[in-house]
Amino acid sequence: MIKRLFFIVGILLNLILSAQSIRVEGIGPGVVRLGEQFSVNYSINGNPSSFNLPATTDFNLLAGPNTSSSSSVQIINGKMSQSVEIGYSYIFQAIKVGKFTIGQAKAVVDGKTYASNAVQIEVINSANQPAQTQSQQNQSQQTTAPDFNNEDLFLRVIVNKSNVYKGDPVSATIKVFTRIELVGIEKVELPNFNGFYQQPIETPQLSSLTRENVNGQIYNTGVIQNVLLFPQKDGKIVINAAEIQCVIRKKVARQARSVFDDFFGAGYQDVRVKVSSNPVTINVKPLSGAVPASFNGAVGKFNFSASIDKNSVKSNDAITLKVAISGSGNLKLLEAPKINFPSDFEVYNPELKTEINNTLAGSSGKKSYEYIMIPRHAGSFTIPAVEFAYFDLVTGKYVVKKSTNFQIEVAKGPDDASGAVITSASKVDIKVLGKDIRYIKRETKLKKNGEYFLGSLLFWLGLLVPSFIFIVVVLWRRKSISENANKVATRNRKASMVVKNRFKLVRKLLKQGAREKFFEELSRALWGYISDKLSISMADLSKDSATIILKEKGVSDERIYSLWSVIDTCEFARYAPGSIQDDLSTILKNAEDIVFLMEDNIR
Repeated sequence: MIKRLFFIVGILLNLILSAQSIRVEGIGPGVVRLGEQFSVNYSINGNPSSFNLPATTDFNLLAGPNTSSSSSVQIINGKMSQSVEIGYSYIFQAIKVGKFTIGQAKAVVDGKTYASNAVQIEVINSANQPAQTQSQQNQSQQTTAPDFNNEDLFLRVIVNKSNVYKGDPVSATIKVFTRIELVGIEKVELPNFNGFYQQPIETPQLSSLTRENVNGQIYNTGVIQNVLLFPQKDGKIVINAAEIQCVIRKKVARQARSVFDDFFGAGYQDVRVKVSSNPVTINVKPLSGAVPASFNGAVGKFNFSASIDKNSVKSNDAITLKVAISGSGNLKLLEAPKINFPSDFEVYNPELKTEINNTLAGSSGKKSYEYIMIPRHAGSFTIPAVEFAYFDLVTGKYVVKKSTNFQIEVAKGPDDASGAVITSASKVDIKVLGKDIRYIKRETKLKKNGEYFLGSLLFWLGLLVPSFIFIVVVLWRRKSISENANKVATRNRKASMVVKNRFKLVRKLLKQGAREKFFEELSRALWGYISDKLSISMADLSKDSATIILKEKGVSDERIYSLWSVIDTCEFARYAPGSIQDDLSTILKNAEDIVFLMEDNIR
């Protein structure tokens, strides 16, 4: 009954995970010109039985859907998985100016309906330019001018605000704008951000550009870097210029030397250029109002708590004090609040735990401190309330939060030999005791008269243990000699160690980018492993002979298939260069997983 219940639960979980993994994603150009033709593409990581696009009167549907499909097979930890992706493409034409939305498309996969995201598209006026298709528009923007000016290609440092308080985070985006063909970016020099504490935000690698409307003109844009900046001083702080070195492709006229030159027309030339942004000034206001004594620079909106795990203990028992600060603001720069511990408490450095998430919207998360304190004497002690102060950006005022006082009762423990009971009111007396009195250290061990090392238990152990170790070493050596005499068993036993050493060489070739040698050495490593493990000479080794023995040893058909799949991949890559587009590190990982799994079956 229990097994059946687990089986049903497993099926349900599998269905739930499968349903959650299906996604339908729609992508459009963002901005187009009036009369321009453009495409909207949808992708589904599943095989839909139907796909429906919502009706729209904002655009003319010219063609579609054009479908495409792709599939891939992966072997991870010896398990083979297959994924499929279906694409649908539609061609529209913009017929009126404004911002419009193409609603959610619906796809049915395995009897369930999934919806895509809505696609936002802005249409701008094209009074000064005839209607063109999207590809014609891109080509016209990218290749018409023999040279370019600051309006064709420029760089900007975009900040979300320019008037802030000290410590108030500012998000900065370094972004490139172009109306000409940008082949690539070779070098990026970011501003030094003097006067700010900078926290880089994870930015996807720039692989494609996005269309945007900039003052009525369509630009291809791309984000180079996002940074979160925390101003550390008052006054005006200047973010100096960012600079990139990029390659552009421009149209050049060439002198016709034959009828073919006249037919093909102008040519193109790749040119390296440097583009710089303009400096940006941030006005930083000082924090206003009377500064609380517990303020340590926190700016934002925070929650604060402090607690102890126990109020009554025995002397020399540990107590944990936890202080937690959460919210949004300059969390990374916060210091631990000051705590007045009793002088009789031994306190260790706090353990710091941070969970901080940095985005363009700011920095948020949690920071906690755990103090371990040990009272050394019995008595009644008080830890004063822990205070935390921060500057609230919304109200423009300081906010002070505090915990309650912590009253701790310490009873005399078994290791407390002082015999003193101390209260919180006698701190002066405690200090005097600490200076004038030294505790007697009872560490001297006495022995009875007449006890000697000779003939003791330790003496006999000193004689017997070396003899025992000598006998073990002799027996192990004899066994090793006997095993090495059997060459077949030795090859089998050392096969995994040999193939691991070969994998190290393969990994080195991977780092060097030696693709052909990578596949050659990986193939040699796998064939060598099979030969050693199955005790088959290389002259007699083949897929058929190896498969028979592998099945006899209980290796599953799936693992055997995975082994030959990796070897076939290596062979194809060696004799048909360029035919394999898979990631080399993934291929090596699959090979290592196969060897690891086979070690469980072949002994």
